[in-house]
Formats: sequence, structure tokens, C-alpha cells
Amino acid sequence: MPDAKPRDAASAPDRSEVGADAYDHLPYVSMPIVHTQPTRLAALAQIFGLPAPAADTGRVLEIGCASGGNIIPLAARFPGMRFLGLDLSLRHVRDGQARIAQLGVSNIEIRQADVTTVDLGEERFDFILCHGVYSWVPPEAQDAILRLGGRHLGDDGIASISYNVLPGWHLRNVVRDICLQHAGEGRPHERVARARTILQQLGAATSTASPYGHVIASEARRLATTASSYLLGEFLTAHNAPCHFKAFAARAAVHGLSYVCEGDVPSSSIVMQAPRAADSIRAMAGEDPIQAQQLLDNFTGRTFRRSVLVRLGSGSKSAIGPATARLDGLHFAGAFTRQDGGGKGGVAAFKDHRGRIVKTRSAAGARMLAMLGERYPATASLAELLAGRAGDGARVRADLLKLIVNGRVTIASLPLRIGRASDKCPEAWPLARAEAATRQPWVSSLRHMPVLINPQMRLLLRQMDGSNDRRALAALLARSFDTGGATGRFEATTEDDAAKTVERAIAYLAHNAVLMPQ
Repeated sequence: MPDAKPRDAASAPDRSEVGADAYDHLPYVSMPIVHTQPTRLAALAQIFGLPAPAADTGRVLEIGCASGGNIIPLAARFPGMRFLGLDLSLRHVRDGQARIAQLGVSNIEIRQADVTTVDLGEERFDFILCHGVYSWVPPEAQDAILRLGGRHLGDDGIASISYNVLPGWHLRNVVRDICLQHAGEGRPHERVARARTILQQLGAATSTASPYGHVIASEARRLATTASSYLLGEFLTAHNAPCHFKAFAARAAVHGLSYVCEGDVPSSSIVMQAPRAADSIRAMAGEDPIQAQQLLDNFTGRTFRRSVLVRLGSGSKSAIGPATARLDGLHFAGAFTRQDGGGKGGVAAFKDHRGRIVKTRSAAGARMLAMLGERYPATASLAELLAGRAGDGARVRADLLKLIVNGRVTIASLPLRIGRASDKCPEAWPLARAEAATRQPWVSSLRHMPVLINPQMRLLLRQMDGSNDRRALAALLARSFDTGGATGRFEATTEDDAAKTVERAIAYLAHNAVLMPQ
């Protein structure tokens, strides 16, 4: 799924436009959004030198929550927190309320509300989330989103707001204009179908020899596999107003909010995003971090931001970036695999989750990478990474920070413990087991990410309650094949085939943090 998942859930535009009624007919596909999890937001605040609320207590507000696919898994994982979701679409709200009742999650409420008129009284929230809404609603609703943030964010609270940005989105506006021309009037499904038809024709017939053709063809390919609700909300809505980052930051400041960083460290890094232009950006921006970020967008053509904001006056806002001294107390995850023969002359080589090679000459660095790889997707604390090697602290901190900035290690304010593929009786996260009983093609992971499943995994997940070992699971799967109860890419006809399928499924679910620790 693309990063931007717009849904017109914050204000009621003209009903002839794409608004709440359109989502009643074509509901938004609501799922976990990894960068909104409180543990990540709190860790980002710390690493940028700001105070942060506890990520397992307190209150969370999501503006434009759709049917709760993002905050329901968070509520299940953090029972000590309270969650409130607001959405304009009655269909979304009813679907979310039904899902909450079905899953038995008691620390969450979803309300139908218009963000321009909603009254939250004196409530304050430790985290305010707004993903895929801001750019897709009228100006008065955009102001209302920022006003809610300024009024209801706690003193050390953290807000996360995503939006489309210029100048990069100018290129996508070409495709949006074409979609709007050809979609015409009618029901959402009909308009989306007509847009898909023209995109398919454009993708097949447009030459990539020119800059225009390259943009058209690449966007046509990208949109070919996106959800219909995304195409509706991003390219067929009456409201899609990308803005320059500087304009967003200034508007947020009017409502008492200050920009900190993006939803992950690499996206905030000038060196990572524009290595060849980094010196030029620094020279032009001087000491102005907002100008630096705007220049970064100009140099890279970024189209989408996931900005982290805090209240003006709630601690130092002068932090210019992460520092090694701010790693204490955080927890780290990284998928690293040792490469035999990958290093020479005392160099150890590891492959990360994207297949990139990481090399180190330091024994402490190699030990750190090995431990992270063994733990993944579970986290390790700095104390664990340094256990028995206090003298290597400076080196490990420096290496770790570099990996974070490079996007090879993720950070969290709380530890994550997960089950292993080797567990005798694998137990799936109860929420994932409940989701496997529905028709949705994914389950939520403990890392707050959607994990695609096939029919065999769906069947197995429902039985992974910690009471069935591998043999029992394989026998159950074999019986289901005999009765035609399981189909899909892991086709099997014998108990031996079923046993192999079970092993593959368990390994997949463990790697994607769906299993509970034992």
C-alpha cells in the first residue's frame, strides 16, 4: 500500500463531491500505520532531545480514524492507554464499532464527528494522530485539525500529521487532472473504474522517452495495484491540496505547534535524502531547520510527509538532530544476517532487511549487529547491546546512531518481545487470531504493520493458541485439504506436505512479529 492513505473524514464537503457518503459506498481500507505507534513517536522525541510521554499509558486521539484499523491494534497492544477515534463517515464508524465489539477491546471508542465542530471539552491527549486527512479536506477543516492539536495536545504530547507536499506533488497533479476528466459523474465504483481504464491505457501507450511520458507511465504502473479507496480519495476527491512544507510549519505554529522531525529518522536526514546536495542545503539554510527541510523537498521532489509536532514552549525546540547521548533507555530492532566470506582482513559483513551490506572492523560492532539479527523482530536495549563491554560504549553508540540515520535500525521507547519460529507450541497474538477469522487479507503484527496471509495461514492462525504443537497443526491442515478447506499457494495433499507448509507459515509469522513470546 502507498504511504498516503487519504480519507475525507474530518469535515463535510458538498455531498456531490467525494466525502463521507462516498466512503459509505466504498469504505477506506483501514490498517495499521507503523509510523503512528506511540513507542516510535516517543523514541523520536527523545532522540531529538525533547521530553516525551509514556507510550503505554495516557490518551491517544486519532482524527480521521476510518474503521479503526490503525488504533484498534494499538488499543489491543497497550491496554493501559485510552483511545478515541473520530471519523465523519457513518459507515466507517459503524464498521469500527462492530469490530471493537467483535474483538472485545474495551479501551477504545470511535465516534462520528465533524472536526470543524467537534467539542472535546478540556480533554488532553498524549498522542494525536492524523494520517491521510489533512491534504484531502477543505481549508477550514485543515485549520480545525491544527487547532485541535494546539488545544488538546498535552504539555509533553506528540502529534503526527501526514500530508502531500510541493513541489513534488505538482507532477502527480497531472495524473489527478486526467483521472478527474475521465472519471465523470456517478457512483464511486463507477468513477474509479473509469479512472483505472484511462490509467491502463496511458500506461500501455505513453512513451517514456520524454519527462512527461516517464511521469505518466510510472504513475500508471504505481496506481495499477492500489486500493480503489486510495484512488478515490487521492485522485478523484474534490479536495487534494498539497502544500509547501514551510507553509505547513507556519500554519501549525499559528496554532501553537512546532515541527520536530519526520515519522522516521532517515526521512528527516538531509544527508540520507540528498547526499549530493547536503552541503548546498546547509549553506543556503544556515541555522534555519525549517528552511533546510523545505530546500530538501525542492532538491528531492518529495511528495509526502509524516511530520511530528509538539507544543510550542514544551521544552527545547532547538535540537538539530539525533545524538548518541540520547540513545539511553531506547530499544532497537534490525534484521541483520552474517555473510560468510563477506569480510576480509578482519572486516565482518552483514546483510540488512533490504539486502544492503553493512561492514564493520569493530568486534563490538559485529557483536551488536549479530545480537540485533538474532533478536529480530524483537528489540534489544542499549544495555543489552553493551552487556559486559562497557569500554566499547562510545563505539557502539556511534555505530548504532549511524544505522538509525541510515534506516537500518528502528527505535522504540518500549521493548518488543515476540515468539520464535522454534517455539514448541507457537502462539499467535490474540488480535491476529481474531482478525484471521474475518475476511480481511492481512493481520496486524506486534510491530504495528499489516501482514498478508493466505488461506492456509488464516486456518493455522486460528488454531495457534499455544495448545497445538507442529504435529497437531500439520494434522489439522492435512484434514482441511482432504475436505477442501484450504487452498492457495502453499498447496499440499499429504501430511508431509502439510508439515512443510506449517514450518514455512510459522517462520513467516515469527519473522513478521505475529507470534507471542513464551
